[in-house]
This record gives sequence, C-alpha cells and structure tokens, in this order.
Amino acid sequence: MKENIFFLSVNLDTEHKKTLDYVSSVGFNYGNCLFHYAVKKKILSEDQDTNEKICILSLANQINPGFTNYSNHLSNIIDKYDKVLLLSIGQQSNLNQEKNLIVQKEHIDFLEKVSKKCNCILTRGDFTTNIIKSININNVMSVGCPSLMINEKNNLGEIINEKFLKGNFQKILFGIHDITSIYSKHIVRLCKKYKGEILLQDDINLLTLSREKKDSEKIKELYKNHYTDQFSTYDEFTIFLKNNTFFTHDIPKWIEYVKKFDCYLGLKIHGAISGIMAEIPSVCIIHDNRLLELVTQCHVPHINCDEFLTHDDINKIMKFASFDAEKFDTFRKTSAKIYSNELIYNGLNVGKDVLALAEL
Repeated sequence: MKENIFFLSVNLDTEHKKTLDYVSSVGFNYGNCLFHYAVKKKILSEDQDTNEKICILSLANQINPGFTNYSNHLSNIIDKYDKVLLLSIGQQSNLNQEKNLIVQKEHIDFLEKVSKKCNCILTRGDFTTNIIKSININNVMSVGCPSLMINEKNNLGEIINEKFLKGNFQKILFGIHDITSIYSKHIVRLCKKYKGEILLQDDINLLTLSREKKDSEKIKELYKNHYTDQFSTYDEFTIFLKNNTFFTHDIPKWIEYVKKFDCYLGLKIHGAISGIMAEIPSVCIIHDNRLLELVTQCHVPHINCDEFLTHDDINKIMKFASFDAEKFDTFRKTSAKIYSNELIYNGLNVGKDVLALAEL
C-alpha cells in the first residue's frame, strides 16, 4: 500500500516462534485477523493512486471503558492525516445494558475528531450507531463486520441454507469463549461427544498448550477448578486440548481448515463468520450484546445461550437456530455497496470482488 495511506492492522504475515509474541502481534485475539484481512485484502484494492494522506481504522470493540488510553493514542495518530476512514467500530456492553451506558470523554473526543475528518463513521450495528448519535455525532451508518466480504459469492446465504436443510451434521467444529463459563463447558462436552475440534481465538494459556504442547500452572488450575467432572485425569484433559484445538493468523489457511467440517457451533462471532465464509452452516451462541448486535445486523445464524444449554443434539441445535438466507444475501450486497461508496468518495480503489458483490 502507498506510503500516504496508513492502515492500522494486526500482524497478518509473521508467525513468531514464541506463542506470546505471536498472540500479542494479533491483539491477543485471532478474530482480529479475520476482519483486518477482509479490509486489507478484499475491501481495499492493492492498487491505490490517491496522493491524499488517509488513515484507515478498523477497530471493532474500541468504544469500551477499558480502552480510553488507546482512544487518546488514536487521536494523536489521526492528527497526521487529511482524511480518516473508520470501519465497523463497536460499543462494548453486556446484554440489556443500553440504558445505563456512559461513553467516556476520551472516546467522545476521538469520535468527534474522526467525524470531522471522514464522510461517514461506519459501525458494526445499529446499537453502536444509536450510541454515537446520542453524543450528537450524526454522520454515522451501520455496515456490519468486514469479515463478511471475504467470500465473493452473491448467493452465499442460499448455498449455506441448502446445507442447513439437509442436516445430518457429523463432523463438527466448535468455538469457546472463557473456557470456565457454563456455555464453554457445554461446548467441550459436545466436542467430546461428537469427536469434534475447537477453534481457538484467545486465552494465551490455551493457545500455548495447543501450539507448543506445553502446559502451565494456569492449565492445572483450570482442570482442578472446572473440568474434573468431564475428564477423569489431568493428562486426559491436556491431551484433549492438545489434539483437538486449532488457530492461525493465516486467513486462507483458516478458511481451508474450516471447510473440512459439516458445521460450526460456538461462542465467537468470527468463528461463526469464518464458517460462513467457508460455506458451511454456522451458528453463533449469543452471550453478550456485541454478539447480539452483530448477528442481528449481519443476519448471522444464532441461538440464545440459555436455549443452547437445554440441548445436547447438534442437529436439533442447528435446526433451532434462526437464519434467513434471503436477508443475509441482501445485507451483504448492501454492506458491499456502503464500503464501496465510502472508499470511492475518499478517492480509494475498491477490491474487485467487493465491487462485484455490490454490483457497482
């Protein structure tokens, strides 16, 4: 990319030897790689000819009480640029928390500065859009998650829905979030039952065990405090995690891995979206407002976490999940148009697959 165009991205190229270095280079969550890859490799064309100084930010969970210092840092960065593109920013909150939300001053200052340097702030969903409008910033629009631009097929929802209707899911990929939660424990239980695998995205101790085959005191505590009911010995627990987990920052490799399975079921939105991009039925289990916002905006198949706990039959869970293929395909086309129009307005070239999906 040209020197006058700055894209704040996680590492998409280097696999570090130490797992801690590897994980820190992707922001401690491999889901970051998926949407940064989508922006860098799909939404943006590799060939750019503008000479304006443009800063491109894809920030996901930035409006978060714990990220105020980073908003100050970002404010200093964008001072150096003529224009800013802010893609798919999100407000972090628990379920049903919207009435009590307070946006910190640092985030307000950052968003106000961005709004003056961009045509339109693009958010991940209507919940975040309404929060930003509540602080009197009105050049804002909901667009969903960039990761949904990875697959170029305009009838992707239709393709996946046909597989949903056929059912008979046997080879299952699962996703966990906070392995100590009752929802992740149920995921592990189902993974053992169906002899499936788990797609990891965070938790440095689990990632190290999976990649380097090294356990730790944290893993021992995890077993002792949470998993003696599912595994008769510590060795059985660690062997399961070593042999049945996977992660990577290499997105084409990630998508190819997911294609081996009949379906995905998990607690991570980017796990579900990677499954959809790999053209397999994928269901996200909703346990916080971020997931609710994204599955609602993007029409991603989903099931409520408490409903999920009442089932132990994968085919029944997949059948129960809500999915409207027509709305999903229409949304992706609309989203591609919004990305394309915003880039074109700023003198940037759009990736050919996204342009085709937008039918521009």
